[in-house]
Amino acid sequence: MKQVKLIRGLAATGVAAAAMATFVIAPSAEASTIRAHLQCSTPKSNRVNYSWGSGYHDSVTVYFNNHCSGKVAGAIWIKSKNSQIVVKCMVTNGGTKGKHRFWLSDQKGAAYKVTRGC
Repeated sequence: MKQVKLIRGLAATGVAAAAMATFVIAPSAEASTIRAHLQCSTPKSNRVNYSWGSGYHDSVTVYFNNHCSGKVAGAIWIKSKNSQIVVKCMVTNGGTKGKHRFWLSDQKGAAYKVTRGC
């Protein structure tokens, strides 16, 4: 698998951000799952892991595993086929895992990154 590091916020908005997010992009021959994470504020050594399928669909399901001791708010960035950007908020409780499905209104879209805060 190929790992790509992106500075959050620079790819789509041009706004500089201090934190880094790691995305693992699977080759097309493998199952297409994209992964990202955010570091916890407490404890600093833990993180929240996110994953979702690639490709454009009517909805995006984001799976999460929060290893932090408290709630973490993550912004899920979704790009439509006509390059419109939609940001959905996802708040997860500490020590939980699960999934959330985001329905897209009138066009197909694909999630491409997660940033801290909403």
